[in-house]
Amino acid sequence: MESKKLKGSLVNRAEKIISLCKGKTVLHLGCADYPFSREQYEAGNLLHQKITDVAKYAVGVDISAEGIAFLSSLGYKNLLVGDAEKLEELNINQQFDVVVAGEILEHLSNPGMFFSGIKFFLKNNGILILSVPNAHAVKSFIRILLLRKELIHPDHVYYFSQATIDHFCNRYGLKIREVFYYLTKSKNIVKRLIFLPFFYFIKYLCSCIGDGLIFVVEKEWL
Repeated sequence: MESKKLKGSLVNRAEKIISLCKGKTVLHLGCADYPFSREQYEAGNLLHQKITDVAKYAVGVDISAEGIAFLSSLGYKNLLVGDAEKLEELNINQQFDVVVAGEILEHLSNPGMFFSGIKFFLKNNGILILSVPNAHAVKSFIRILLLRKELIHPDHVYYFSQATIDHFCNRYGLKIREVFYYLTKSKNIVKRLIFLPFFYFIKYLCSCIGDGLIFVVEKEWL
């Protein structure tokens, strides 16, 4: 057994990712956010929209043909249908300053296949930005303690933590450079009021029980 000290400050997820993409060449995996593409776009929250606004050049990849078709209908270019577990099949023969993989690892049956294939697309000084729900999120434990219920996306098959992502990176020649936590806001006013005390606790005292994690990852130098 090993004990790992948790670290990382609380940030706004979208703002942090966008700041790291500014002026860079970017490969955005899971770009469509399907089936919420239209909803996110109309609300001005579609991450790919924000990345393309600041990036020097961006390529978007998503497993959903419907999602890619929607983005294409909006005028976005450089879009491909592709599987994050079969990156070697992507018709992309270039490397990028930044690869963004937001909220996709928890959907994959075999995350190791993603880690195995991703290094090909990273420049030697490039970074991989991963974001995942936090296995240690306090909101999840509160729901279990009070309601005996687990609230989970129907397509999620994994929970991740700093330690498990670190282990994946070590196995595949990658290294975590920075770690951040983020919070999500419920649209339900009652839920927001219930969790308000925890928001301030997380923000000022214990970020490691926030809703999600962002990892800035780089290749290990051999």
